[in-house]
Amino acid sequence: MRPAVSSTESPVRGRAADRLGTTLLAVARPMLPTLPPLSDDDRTHVEADLMEHLRAQILAMPTHLRIPFTIALFAFEALPVLSYLRPFHRVSRETQTRIISSWNRSPIPQFRDLIKLVRSCALLAYLDHPIVRRHLADVSPAGEPGVHDSDGESGGA
Repeated sequence: MRPAVSSTESPVRGRAADRLGTTLLAVARPMLPTLPPLSDDDRTHVEADLMEHLRAQILAMPTHLRIPFTIALFAFEALPVLSYLRPFHRVSRETQTRIISSWNRSPIPQFRDLIKLVRSCALLAYLDHPIVRRHLADVSPAGEPGVHDSDGESGGA
């Protein structure tokens, strides 16, 4: 008899795990803020960390949530093939934004929930990333303290 997969053990391995990360990043990328401006190297580093964070969040879900979410995400990745002859991560950024917007406004709650989950996890990880926080502190208005002072406390009153 085969042992059951524990809730911490990932049933998604190898190429499927790589595809999960690629799809999550492709879904999250159009929802990320354009500010602060990041160099290409910084953006690449932040996006790699973001992809790992998103993948870890999904794989940390209990099995009864993780499996349907993963199936829905792979369906989200595959559906554009019907209209654009390309999976989601290979269509233009403009098309990705339109697809995300249509799912976000969908009458089907599970479609909206998929987008909400990815967006909330992505924004939290992105805005809390040390590189992004450093850049946010650099672009704070003149005379205002940065986003975080050197001791890690929020700036301001």
